[in-house]
Amino acid sequence: MASNGISTLTYKRDRQIAKLDAAATKRGETYTLTQLPTSYGVNSNAAADIINHGNVGGLIQGRPWSNEVASVDTSSIGLSTGAYERTFSSYFGDTGGTNTVAADQTAYDTWLSGATQTNGDDVTSISRSGTVGTTTTYTINAYFLAPGDGEFTFYINSDDASYLWISEDAEDVTDLSSATVQNNGLHAARERSGTVNLVSGRYYKLFAIFGNNTGPGTAVFSYESTDAGISKTTNFSGQLFYDQKFVEFDPSIALSGSTVINQSDYLFNNGTMVNATRVSGSPDYFNFDGTGDYIRSPELYQDLGGPNDSFSLSAWIYPTAEGVVASTTDTTTPSTAYHFSTMEIIEVSGNPTPYFGVWNGGIQSDSGSAISYNTWYHMSITYNGSVMKGYINGSEVASVTSAYDSPLDSTSTNWYILWGADDSTNMGDGTAFNGRMGHLKIFNDALSPTEVAAQYNINKADYGY
Repeated sequence: MASNGISTLTYKRDRQIAKLDAAATKRGETYTLTQLPTSYGVNSNAAADIINHGNVGGLIQGRPWSNEVASVDTSSIGLSTGAYERTFSSYFGDTGGTNTVAADQTAYDTWLSGATQTNGDDVTSISRSGTVGTTTTYTINAYFLAPGDGEFTFYINSDDASYLWISEDAEDVTDLSSATVQNNGLHAARERSGTVNLVSGRYYKLFAIFGNNTGPGTAVFSYESTDAGISKTTNFSGQLFYDQKFVEFDPSIALSGSTVINQSDYLFNNGTMVNATRVSGSPDYFNFDGTGDYIRSPELYQDLGGPNDSFSLSAWIYPTAEGVVASTTDTTTPSTAYHFSTMEIIEVSGNPTPYFGVWNGGIQSDSGSAISYNTWYHMSITYNGSVMKGYINGSEVASVTSAYDSPLDSTSTNWYILWGADDSTNMGDGTAFNGRMGHLKIFNDALSPTEVAAQYNINKADYGY
């Protein structure tokens, strides 16, 4: 720290103050010595003069001047144990031998716009020793549960390029220079590291990307923390969790042309708006006029259909007429090839009624009680491999036991969810949705009743509940 003069200060108390002032300037905050667990006495470096402030659980743990990372509130996220790994059939980094982060970034930008995913699955170990295939890339999405307080060092020993982020923000991962660990370029197996400051019991977003250009590739992840008394280990057991939500389209987020920006943790999952519009208001919403408007999900074949074809969908809806809320298809065009209506509003005796279904040689469906037009509702469907359930406003209203002949079980190689599109294979008349929608979500597993209720509660205040 000689470049900023802090290390030249005689007394440790003065160094603490200088470091706090530097951290405050960097973060736009105000810090005082009493926010530290301990501070040194005035004009003394003696251990006997150390002051204990008794705030181990306070604002600042350890060293606020280190690479402090904001944690994530996961109370409204459906977390599963482990991490989510995706495989892609091309190498993400630079192959020209420049071996810089900037060169990797140029290649990465191109790769991001056209990478082909070949697999996706939850894993318990994020390391691969000698098993990274030629011209292959892997990504890891997870939340890291900090097992202690203080500074943590993360390592990657890889062949070839690898990057790791411990970050509060999924958007960071498109910028390689922001990675916590940067093991850039083509190279034989080598180790690189980076440090962050964490707080015990809090969750932090973890994203990693690693690949191999030629030869058997390796990527071994490890971490340690002297502050927390943790020796260097490759064992992440009990510390990694992943979000079951693969798609979230939030109408409060501006579009990029016809692209609906995905707000989940996962890359490559943006959607496409066809004729529908985004309207700013209280709340913001997607508007469908019932004449060919819909929102198409990204291609989800590698990610949906968890154990036994399980999945979940949810949306806030404001129907003004009967119509299809969501349909499942293996093409980008409605009512083509494999397709059926999976959530629909149908008039029964003149009353709008929510219907839910899965395909098994025909739509196996059940319905809830009548709802009202021109009113917001939270509508969800879950399937756990044998039982489909439908929910309105977080409460179960429909259930049917059935096998599900999903796109994974047919000759299909694609899987899309179309929100609001008409569907000629339906539970009512299959007309396109007329009304408003908000917060469209897709999960790769069956949410529990508690998790469905939590999804309802997250945004209910926005919709008048």
